[in-house]
Amino acid sequence: MKYRVIIDIQDGWEGSAKVGDILTLGKWEGDLTLYNGDKAVCDAGSPYALNHCEPVKEGITE
Repeated sequence: MKYRVIIDIQDGWEGSAKVGDILTLGKWEGDLTLYNGDKAVCDAGSPYALNHCEPVKEGITE
């Protein structure tokens, strides 16, 4: 699953993310985590993920 950043994330774990970036879901030390490229940004259930990102509906073009 992928997520689009709708509010900048400046203080991520290993990096940041800007509006429009697409984050991917992966695991970091066993926890579901959102990644910007190969950099862990935040836990999938964190306020950053819930308030600063929106799920991307794959397979649908706009």
